[in-house]
Amino acid sequence: GAFYAFFSVAEMVDSVAFAQKLIDDVGVGLAPGLAFSEDGEGWMRLCFAADTETISAAMDRLEPILG
Repeated sequence: GAFYAFFSVAEMVDSVAFAQKLIDDVGVGLAPGLAFSEDGEGWMRLCFAADTETISAAMDRLEPILG
């Protein structure tokens, strides 16, 4: 199985810029959907192949932006 979640983000038009904003603003790196194909624009990929504590901390940081 895979250790990824691929999800859309409402009203996002530039997944690369959004990925950079996440790194700059909350220190969490997600892969922009555009990295996988043109059809991936508007989507982000989260890798959850990490310990529960790390995933929980990342979710806490992402919640205000994605919530």
